[in-house]
Amino acid sequence: MDEFNLLIVFATHSLAILESLNENNIYHIENNKIFNPIYPAYLASKLHQHSYYDKIILVEDKLASKFIEKIIDDLDIERI
Repeated sequence: MDEFNLLIVFATHSLAILESLNENNIYHIENNKIFNPIYPAYLASKLHQHSYYDKIILVEDKLASKFIEKIIDDLDIERI
């Protein structure tokens, strides 16, 4: 980046990625305003609002989603 004077931007909703970053390296853009620094836990609460369900399972990929679906089906847990 320094050698070629580049700016690299990553956009994610991944909690695992956000939690691995320092709050000074996270920028949250909302309604044309930029917030920095911003703490990963605060940003996670903004991205994943838990307002209607008792349990929410967030997964990172399709394989994890299929795995969780199978467990829920096997346990015969009611889903809304």
